[in-house]
Amino acid sequence: MSATNHSGWLVLVLNSKEKLEMLIEIFKGKELKEGKSLQELLATRLLYSESNDEQLLFNSTLQFLLDFPDFPRSFVKLHFSIESGNFPSLRMYKLDETICLDRIVEIVVSKNLVCLLSSVAGSGKTTVLREIAFQLRKENTELKIVHISLASISNELMKKSHSNEFEFLAESTNRSLEDVNNWISSKKFVVLIDGFDEIYFKYQNKMLRLIESLSKNMVPVMIGTRPHKAALIKKAVKNAVILKIEPLKKNQQIEFLKLETGKSEDDCKSFIEKFPKKDILQNPLHLSLVAQSGGRGNLYQIYEQVVRLKVEMCLKNRVGLDATHNQFEIETDSAMSFLQRIAFCYLGQAKRFGREGRIEDMEKLNGYGVAMFQNDRIIFLHETFAEFLAARKFVHDVEEANGLFKPSNFFDEEKTIFEDECDFRECWKFVDMYYSTIQRDAQKVNLHKNALLHAVKSNPDAFLEFVVFENLRSMYSMIKSLMTFKKTKNGDSIYCRKDSLLLNYVIKNAEDIAVHFVETDMIEGEDPLLKILPNLLKRVAECNATLFFKKLKDKFPILPQLIGSKLSRRHRRRAAMEAARLGNEQILDMLLQSGVETDRDRRL
Repeated sequence: MSATNHSGWLVLVLNSKEKLEMLIEIFKGKELKEGKSLQELLATRLLYSESNDEQLLFNSTLQFLLDFPDFPRSFVKLHFSIESGNFPSLRMYKLDETICLDRIVEIVVSKNLVCLLSSVAGSGKTTVLREIAFQLRKENTELKIVHISLASISNELMKKSHSNEFEFLAESTNRSLEDVNNWISSKKFVVLIDGFDEIYFKYQNKMLRLIESLSKNMVPVMIGTRPHKAALIKKAVKNAVILKIEPLKKNQQIEFLKLETGKSEDDCKSFIEKFPKKDILQNPLHLSLVAQSGGRGNLYQIYEQVVRLKVEMCLKNRVGLDATHNQFEIETDSAMSFLQRIAFCYLGQAKRFGREGRIEDMEKLNGYGVAMFQNDRIIFLHETFAEFLAARKFVHDVEEANGLFKPSNFFDEEKTIFEDECDFRECWKFVDMYYSTIQRDAQKVNLHKNALLHAVKSNPDAFLEFVVFENLRSMYSMIKSLMTFKKTKNGDSIYCRKDSLLLNYVIKNAEDIAVHFVETDMIEGEDPLLKILPNLLKRVAECNATLFFKKLKDKFPILPQLIGSKLSRRHRRRAAMEAARLGNEQILDMLLQSGVETDRDRRL
């Protein structure tokens, strides 16, 4: 029998794991999809060496140019809201109005703006940026699109001095500076930057200068970041607009679950209807984790279930252990402890681990499905896994220390624990979720309360702002009995400055904390109350804050007289009109009974 082989083949023999990792990077990169020759990339990146000792074997009958297309992916279409700022052309979009992805793609290119895709962790920022890149390539083949994942850029490149910002852009995308300058001059160039919030704060100014330079050269830029970093970018770049990914609605949740699980629509509907914490299902990543684990409880408990399940699968596949083995629980806990230490070092910016442990130990990561060790770098499946594991380490260390734990054992600089520069900032959300599960365990509550006090006393105002803006109710409730807005000689008390802006914010986002502010004399006396009363009434009306207003009246029985005699008619009417406009009938009744007026010539 004879046969003819019409297929091409390629044989490549590499002599080191480093070269293998470089080969993987070539296939993961964008050059092949952009028309670069595979053979040419292999020759220039892998085969060329100044040393004659490196003998690499390479042979191929493949054609010079191969097609590596971007195939359409399954994608649940998300919706967005837009903060137009000072751009008249975008004011057609209201803040509470949703717009679709196709319109976002058009805005990115046509307006030459810096668009900040600013949403919470797991909302789909990375997926959206990839989809935008795909849509842009499909609609305009002449458009040059550069997609940079900041989390994957080496520390060496970040630290390196560059003659200008575009030189960094060229090196980070493996292109020449001439290419980058030509793309900018062509006015057919778009830059997508993912993970601004994931880079070390010392490198943020470098990225801001790049973004600002691109903006000045009329290059459309889209940046994925969490909300706490969006304000920093907007301050530096004047023509920045903020896009927010809207939470998944029920029909989107069903579509997403069908893609994730392969189950029928009826099964997905049934799962969603039975799941108790509906807000968790509005986030794509969290919905995915729930689907993987069938988890119950809050997000801390769901992440615990998912990570532990991955570890158990690894132990079963790698060493043949299962739940019946007497070492199974010990090995599982040991692996979880290992992952916690890695996550802590990673968030603490020790991203080169040569001094933290042996390479062979670090490579254990690759089997757990949570993170991988590649090119002397740790890359987590998602940043939230690192944040959960670091939070778990904090919780574990506090409980193991049995009252002897201090935050200085955990953090290098106590002053940054609750500040933006601290990469552990997001971990506190997971810690707060854990605290909500131990409210009935007095021993654990006392251990964590004492550990928190060391951190809080170092900067009470930063702590208070942090728990309010991040809505960390469990953490606040743990130490609220010691909070005071009056200076005292009691060494156990935590004194915080009075802040009316913080009070206005907390009325909307955590009314129970606002009530406690009133109880603990954040507003001390009639004169301070009068100064902030107009804005306070407006906020109460907007938010239907009945509990807060009742507490305010209990604290200041003279409040109706102050409203009736001390406030201008305009301020009295404004509060009533705002409550009526928003349909907040309960607070409207309470305001009218407390001296707020309505305009008799205008129907409410």
